[in-house]
Amino acid sequence: INTLWTKSNLADLLDKLGERTVARRMYEEVIEIQTEKFGEGHKYTLATKGNLASLLEVLGERKEARRLLDQVIEGNTALLGPRHADTLRAKSNLANVMKQLGEKDEAMRLYREVAHEQTRLLGSMHTDTLNTKANLAFMLGETGDATTAKTLYAAVIEGNTKQLGASHADTLVDRGNLAELQVLIGELRPAARVLPAVIHELTTALGPLESNRFTLIYRSAEALLWQKQGKR
Repeated sequence: INTLWTKSNLADLLDKLGERTVARRMYEEVIEIQTEKFGEGHKYTLATKGNLASLLEVLGERKEARRLLDQVIEGNTALLGPRHADTLRAKSNLANVMKQLGEKDEAMRLYREVAHEQTRLLGSMHTDTLNTKANLAFMLGETGDATTAKTLYAAVIEGNTKQLGASHADTLVDRGNLAELQVLIGELRPAARVLPAVIHELTTALGPLESNRFTLIYRSAEALLWQKQGKR
């Protein structure tokens, strides 16, 4: 058991360091051994499958990520119940994948369901709840419900500021997403105040500009802001 845990933790670290091909092979190796030793529905096997699904989502292999998440949700539901924190987290991850696969109505429904249950079970300030609400806010902005999206973003930013701090990457990303939405709907003044600070702080927090996709997204939003302000 200790050897498998060490390998799984090493795969987590390799994933964070960007060595995703090696991490994937290691996750798959651990899952094979865990399945043989403990069974498909064991908590260890399910946890590793969830980690591999998150990695596959980043790699763009969303159908395979969805297949694994379906297994994790089914297993956690049988083992822990449909409203356990681990089950809800897997459902939130599944909603992410479904959105990327174009199943937006179903993803929206699942985000709402999970956010409601996480708020009831974990509280409105729990990290899992805030992450799900942030994803829901992003989808609402994409579908044109800017008013609800802004309200939700404000609650998420307040929560992450209290839980993680104003300079945490999650808080900065939420502020940037809200500012990007404000640019799109023509609320230029608040966006103009926020975007330069978010870009600067994210660059400091996450590394050089060239390797920071969030910073690049918000620089694009800033360019659109300048265009709308007539600063061509």
